[in-house]
Amino acid sequence: KYNHITGKWTIGQLDSKGSVMLKIVTRVNATGFTQNNASVKGREFDYNPSNNNDSASIDVPKTADVSVVKIVNNSNPNYWDTIKWTVIAKNNGPDKATSVSVEDILPDGLVLKWVNASKGVYDNRIWNVCCLEKGEEQTLEIICLVNKTGKITNIASITAEEVDLNKSNNEDNESIEVPLTVDLEVVKEVSNSSPFFGETVTWLISIKNNGPDTATNVTS
Repeated sequence: KYNHITGKWTIGQLDSKGSVMLKIVTRVNATGFTQNNASVKGREFDYNPSNNNDSASIDVPKTADVSVVKIVNNSNPNYWDTIKWTVIAKNNGPDKATSVSVEDILPDGLVLKWVNASKGVYDNRIWNVCCLEKGEEQTLEIICLVNKTGKITNIASITAEEVDLNKSNNEDNESIEVPLTVDLEVVKEVSNSSPFFGETVTWLISIKNNGPDTATNVTS
């Protein structure tokens, strides 16, 4: 019988040349070096005590579950509005995360105005966070101008130096839906702004669509 609380394996009688085996299945819940020791003893005199103890060890690499969340303050902005994206980087542990970086490439339709990082530096689409302690989270604010209509999706992804066994939260995205937009322009001209009484003048009305989309049901 094996008592997993005390770690004692009671074998009882073991005949000469006999052998038994115990298999223990465990889950690794810590990183670094771990040594597991085993020893054996019986009632009789043991003439060779040098083999009464043995050990085996494991060396688990540093592990950090880094995650990223993407949020936008306005999911239905108008053309030429200013919106703010918030990127949240977090380390769920168990170890400290180092060389943490978040890639956030603004897609076509978003023009960067300025950024604000609670930690680290944002440069050329990459937020170099540096490091995150277990449970620590930091934020990056990206303020940009919307210059395209339709659906625009912004993606953020995070990486770290340590082993990450949960990659399902290493990427996040958020979308905005910008309604169709036009800039209709009307220009009124007259052939003679100082006519005499009874003269004929011509009025010219010009309609133009400055975009970005096609104008429909246009009336004047």
